[in-house]
Amino acid sequence: MTTDNPLNEGLVHEDDLPLAWTEVEALPSEQRLAAINVTNEALIRACEGLEESHRPSEESPELAHELARVEAKLNLVLELLGDWLRVQGGQPESRRVRFNAQGLEWWADQGPDPGGLVRVELHVCPSFPRAMTLFGRVVAREEGADGVRTVLAF
Repeated sequence: MTTDNPLNEGLVHEDDLPLAWTEVEALPSEQRLAAINVTNEALIRACEGLEESHRPSEESPELAHELARVEAKLNLVLELLGDWLRVQGGQPESRRVRFNAQGLEWWADQGPDPGGLVRVELHVCPSFPRAMTLFGRVVAREEGADGVRTVLAF
């Protein structure tokens, strides 16, 4: 790994997630990047809300049971809707990824060249098939037995 790897510090999340990337000529304006970041934050909050579960109340077991039943039904509807949207939207292939607040690393059959600017669509919430949009500069690209490893700094 390179010494300037943005994933060397801080908490890193590792998973297999749908990811698509495209090279871009330039980064969006600061205003546009700020709007994209707001949308990304809203997506993370929505995903967090979908994964939260209701905690039963000790005051009214009947009400707690009824709420659990309704929550289970809503979860099923959301799961079915998410599956349908994934089929309709052509979600990208899942890839092994690692990311934190400073950067992103992924493995694929091919990757962009170091120094290039990249737009990444990363699907972080399996129950909500909407992608986060991330921009950054490629700081490393290595070919290996697992494919091409690309490291992006935001």
